[in-house]
Amino acid sequence: MYEFRDLKKYNGSDDALPSEALNWNGEYLDNVLEGFHTLNVKGREGFSRAINAPEMSGDGNRYLDSRLEAKTIVVNFQLLSNNSTELQKRFDKLKNKLYVDQCKFYFADETNFYFIGTISKLENSKEGQLNIVGEIEITCSDPFKHSKPKTVTNGKISDASITFPIVPNSLNFVPSANANRFKVTTNNGMKIQINRGIEKDKAIVIDFKKLTVKDGTANALIDLDLTSNLGDFKIKNGTAFTVESAGSLTIEYEVTQL
Repeated sequence: MYEFRDLKKYNGSDDALPSEALNWNGEYLDNVLEGFHTLNVKGREGFSRAINAPEMSGDGNRYLDSRLEAKTIVVNFQLLSNNSTELQKRFDKLKNKLYVDQCKFYFADETNFYFIGTISKLENSKEGQLNIVGEIEITCSDPFKHSKPKTVTNGKISDASITFPIVPNSLNFVPSANANRFKVTTNNGMKIQINRGIEKDKAIVIDFKKLTVKDGTANALIDLDLTSNLGDFKIKNGTAFTVESAGSLTIEYEVTQL
């Protein structure tokens, strides 16, 4: 999987990206930083879980619940230079590129999924040398990787890559006729109901990430029925939607995986 080179001879001029090249904030560092070369990555595949299980008076513990902890991904890199001044300039440029927090990033061998993270440590493990090997530590408070947004317009989620229930990005409904209210339900028990009249061609937009409800440009959150699942609306492979009114429904979602 990895290529090994004599660090003194390699000049970083390969045309092909390393298999795990880091794309940070829309740019491959191997392409935009002279002398930079991704060596390998660790921490992408694993996860850690904090388990709440207090001790019992008898044997063992009593399991109550658990949560996934933040993920740490470490990118090992090589940075080459001809003199100390050039090295410092290249390292400064690297630091400037990595300064962005809560940034989208992905790797060359899996461009269909991205992570969101913040650089928690940048380290030069070979101080005093011109050709260095260092580490970029990225902390992902959100431990999941996300696909690019997908849309469904036929009222059913048919996506085998969804391995567990997920929260969609948004629901958009454009009525083809006036109606007394808006109501959508799913075959797995989810519901959104807005108790106000809706108008033909005026879009109802539910944003499940921002927890907003819009009727056209108007805020319709006050008219949301209390039995609605705005805060815990989830979909899975096979979820089917039923809308009480006539019109076109669009669901946008991102697949999340560990």
